[in-house]
Amino acid sequence: MLHKKGVKNWVILLLGMLAISCSSSFEEVGSFEDDIIIPEEEVVLPLEELSLLDESYGENPQQVYDIYLPANRSSEKTRVILLVHGGGWVEGDKGSMTPFIELIKERHPEHA
Repeated sequence: MLHKKGVKNWVILLLGMLAISCSSSFEEVGSFEDDIIIPEEEVVLPLEELSLLDESYGENPQQVYDIYLPANRSSEKTRVILLVHGGGWVEGDKGSMTPFIELIKERHPEHA
């Protein structure tokens, strides 16, 4: 059995160790959110002119279309011109319309 003096010493020792462990330095660690950089405004890169040729729209290999998208297009400002080549519906090829495509692109640069 411990003497009163021994118990008192143990209590003082334990309280001292508790005080030391509670008073140790504490350094706040930053969160991952501190490393995230959020731009102040959305950056939109200008779109380049794009030509999609012979895009399939049916099972027949002859069922293809071309689409010409202008540079800097957007869903708000870009208008669409639809040019249908029927070839009398029996002969011809959409390739015969190429000169008209270049003329339309020149005269209507903001149209798809």
